[in-house]
Amino acid sequence: MDLMQRFWGNVVCRDPDECWEWQASRTRHGYGRIKVGQGRATGAHRLSYLIHKGQIADGLLVCHSCDNPACCNPDHLFLGTYSDNSRDMVAKGRAKGQYGDARSCVPAKIKETDVPQIRELAKSGMTKAAISRHFNVSREAIRDVVNGRTWKHVK
Repeated sequence: MDLMQRFWGNVVCRDPDECWEWQASRTRHGYGRIKVGQGRATGAHRLSYLIHKGQIADGLLVCHSCDNPACCNPDHLFLGTYSDNSRDMVAKGRAKGQYGDARSCVPAKIKETDVPQIRELAKSGMTKAAISRHFNVSREAIRDVVNGRTWKHVK
């Protein structure tokens, strides 16, 4: 079976405004994968872009306007840099939970409400070691809060 037959055999095409979902192998992040050569695989959305719109310049990503990583609908795909993709993520509100208390992975030991207090205690002369014992975190964590390396979004 040639590449085009394998590609179209694994895409469910719907209306032009709907997602065309990849039905075969996917990455752990949900992106479709298809073998294109000797042990080489590429993203199904990238192959869809190549088929419908042409070449992808070096350094560019194929981004999804629909935010569905399994989508292969060429009308939902656009080229962009890593910065473009990040700005798109932020603009769509998908970057929430990456900072402070709302992080979706490991919960923060220092809470957002603690940050102003930590900075005030340091300004008043309390040692970082004493502050770290009070909040049950490392001196390095306190140092980073006080110096603005972490919790930059908290004033």
